[in-house]
Amino acid sequence: PVSTELLGELALACRDHERVRFTYTAASGEVTLRRVDPHALAPADRHWYLLCWDVDKDDWRTFRVDRLTDVRHTRVFFRPKPLTPEEIEEFILVARSWVRQPVEADAVMAMPLDEMRAYFGQWGQGAEAEDDDHTRWGVGGADWRETMYGLTYIPPGVEYATDLAEPGRSDLREMLERMLRALDAPPPPPRPEPSQAHQSTD
Repeated sequence: PVSTELLGELALACRDHERVRFTYTAASGEVTLRRVDPHALAPADRHWYLLCWDVDKDDWRTFRVDRLTDVRHTRVFFRPKPLTPEEIEEFILVARSWVRQPVEADAVMAMPLDEMRAYFGQWGQGAEAEDDDHTRWGVGGADWRETMYGLTYIPPGVEYATDLAEPGRSDLREMLERMLRALDAPPPPPRPEPSQAHQSTD
């Protein structure tokens, strides 16, 4: 459970536009130190979420408050970035959908980070610049089929590479090869028209 004292501290930081620092433990167990400009504090699915501008990542991030420790005020104040209630709600929705998946993979696409963020919107959270012309984006799912579904969101015409591991990589290749054979094969005969005897009458 999250203490009322911590919620109060974060609410004041949002109200006063004060930068804070804290230690964050992700669902994967990775521990990082973060410097953020907090913008909104919201409950969802029995958890509290803090929507922030991550100073070091130069991007929006949403943190589950029960995974924050060692929260410290910096006495550094910032000018808040404009956000509508609908945008805040969508950021929280994205954060709620981010759970560690049985199949994890990255896609590195030939698309600069700024263009990628503009195209994906809030769903581009967590993407990072690989270099000036490429962006690394995490995709995952319950199995390789869901991971493939995530890859289909990459814009048409944008080349990419993925580190999807075996056996999912071979399973995906086999399915795509079958799909290509199906598309190259002659189409099946058209469905026969229903006979007059089976047509419904008024």
